[in-house]
Amino acid sequence: MLQDVGSAFGPRKVDLPEWEKAPLWADRASCTTSMDALPYHGATFTPVKITEAGRKHLGGLLSQLSDRQVEDLFRSARFDQPTGMLAKHSTPIAEWVRVFKAKVRQVSDGPSCPQ
Repeated sequence: MLQDVGSAFGPRKVDLPEWEKAPLWADRASCTTSMDALPYHGATFTPVKITEAGRKHLGGLLSQLSDRQVEDLFRSARFDQPTGMLAKHSTPIAEWVRVFKAKVRQVSDGPSCPQ
């Protein structure tokens, strides 16, 4: 049985401080996203410009999620359990929810995307 192969062969397991500091926008003024700050510089994912309609749609959908739903998402993915064989530390679900909500605000808040 293989479980969490990405953790074994990938660059690292989930990491709240790294996720929190990872920028959502490569350039907010042009509404360009990029995965360059992620491991392997985003691999084959190229920067993408988001339309205003797309930004509003995504922000609207994510904003509809209740705290309970977001908590359940992270809990069911076992984000509150220690990672690694020697790990004894885990990050509380409330911290994951806090960062998730901050990321949603980054999508929803701010000026409109240019046409």
